Amino acid sequence: MFPEVKADHHKEPKELKSKRNESAEPITPDQAVAIADKVFPHAQLRWIANPEGEDGIYAIEKRQTGEANYRRPRSKVWIDQYSGEVLQIENPNKFTAGETFLNLMWPLHSGEALGLPMRILWCIFGFAPLVLYVTGILRWLQKRRAVHFSAQRNERLAVNASN
Repeated sequence: MFPEVKADHHKEPKELKSKRNESAEPITPDQAVAIADKVFPHAQLRWIANPEGEDGIYAIEKRQTGEANYRRPRSKVWIDQYSGEVLQIENPNKFTAGETFLNLMWPLHSGEALGLPMRILWCIFGFAPLVLYVTGILRWLQKRRAVHFSAQRNERLAVNASN
C-alpha cells in the first residue's frame, strides 16, 4: 500500500570508516572531489565533509540536474581518506518511490523545489491562517449582531401586538 523505503538517506552511514595505512598519506580534498567527479561527472559540487579522526571519511555532496534540493542534494559519495576508494554512493535517481517522496519533503516545504514561483505561492499560503482567523471573527460578529437585532425586532413586535 505505501511506497517502499529501503534506506534512511538523511543520516550519514556510521559503519563507513577509512582503513588506516601507516605508509600512506591521506588524500587531499581536491583528490576526493576528483574521485567524486568520476562518479557524478556532470553534477555540481555542493558540500565537502572532511574526515574526522584517523578513521574518518570524505563525504562529497553533488547536485545532479533535476534534483529538487539545491542546498543539500542527495547525490553523495563517501571516500576512504587514505586509499581514495569509493566506500558508498547515494544516487537519488535510483531511489524507490517512497525514498523519492521523502527526499521531496524539504524542498517542497521550503519552496525550493520549483524556484521563485513556489516560494511566492508558499508566502501567500502563509497568510491563509490569518485570513481565516479574521474572516471567522467578522462572521461571528455579524451573526451576533443579527441575533441582537432579531431579539430587538421580536420585542418591538410583541409590544405592538399587545397594544
